[in-house]
Amino acid sequence: MNNHRRNLVLAALIWLSARPILAVAQASAPSGPGAGTRLDDLSAIRAIAIDALQLARSGDLRRARERSEAIEALWRDAKLPSLPPQRRQAIDAAIDRVERELRFWRARRTDSAAALQTLVDVIDGKV
Repeated sequence: MNNHRRNLVLAALIWLSARPILAVAQASAPSGPGAGTRLDDLSAIRAIAIDALQLARSGDLRRARERSEAIEALWRDAKLPSLPPQRRQAIDAAIDRVERELRFWRARRTDSAAALQTLVDVIDGKV
């Protein structure tokens, strides 16, 4: 399989794997005036990060890596104009750390889980 075809297949798998979580996040997101809070905007990314965190803690780093790619894709496509620049940079840095930890050829469960926990904490505003 050539690189282009493999990349297309990978992108399709990432998109398909994110669909159920996106549907749940969109269905549970409040609507109407005042519904666009930062947490609501980041809820889909947070849900995937929690899923990836559970996978990393269980040792399934391959699936956690796939989920981290879905996080990156959602973040890249996110339109969050109300997000302050410092918060955006903190989330971006946390996502970059997750990707570094999970893409490392000898990824370790503890380091990957710690990076994912940090991402969740940054999204929640704890860091």
